[in-house]
Amino acid sequence: MFCWSKVILFQFIRSILLGEGSLWVAWVRAYVLKGGDFWLIPCTNSMSWFMKKLLKAREEAAPFFAAHSDLSKMNSKLIWDETRLCRDRVVWHKLVWFAQHVPKHAIISWLAFLNRLATRDRLMRMGVVNENCCIFCAAEESRNHLFFECVFAREVWRGVLTMCLLNRDVLDWDAEIEWAIGFMKGNSLLTFILKLSLSASIYLIWEERNRRCFTGVAHTVEDILRLIREIVKIKITYRGIHRLTQVDSSLCIAWGIV
Repeated sequence: MFCWSKVILFQFIRSILLGEGSLWVAWVRAYVLKGGDFWLIPCTNSMSWFMKKLLKAREEAAPFFAAHSDLSKMNSKLIWDETRLCRDRVVWHKLVWFAQHVPKHAIISWLAFLNRLATRDRLMRMGVVNENCCIFCAAEESRNHLFFECVFAREVWRGVLTMCLLNRDVLDWDAEIEWAIGFMKGNSLLTFILKLSLSASIYLIWEERNRRCFTGVAHTVEDILRLIREIVKIKITYRGIHRLTQVDSSLCIAWGIV
């Protein structure tokens, strides 16, 4: 059972047991339970789909409710925290989910890190498309190709690095992310700009890829870099900076932040 589904079902079970929440709960208690015990009544074919779902969830719900006898203190957060499957944090999570991230950029970046974007190599394996050509350069499209083996994407990221006053080659996806994990640490202005720019680059390259696929309209590398610069300027203005170091001053000049 998915965690979000479990939370919803457990909340309905709680409402039925307490006899509160809605007319539907009152109807269930009056015409389905009929004074019987929720944990013991049989599941019959005449019941609604959702009622069957609730009763089938009893086996999984019973230990949880046995451990929380005071139902008045039970809420969605408690259910979520105690029933969800917890995993170790991935090493790259701070590259995506950082203070003042742009939500839509973070979501697309998160999918890219998980390799769950609908790239043509994945669509071919699903039988959705018959060809696997990058819209930018006609090579085989994959997550690793789009970020940053493709000449278009490579030039975008190289432009970002240049504005960050970093003179280094653009590497493949795995090597670039390994570098980012090691380099983008702390709370410096450079780290903040790099994290914003990485997420923005992934988002805007993916957006440009889809624009060209579905509308035939094409933007240049310079267009994408201008958008990234505008995003960074807005975020930096909102965040506020103290130009205390030469590096910060040089960064502000490079990004056109006044």
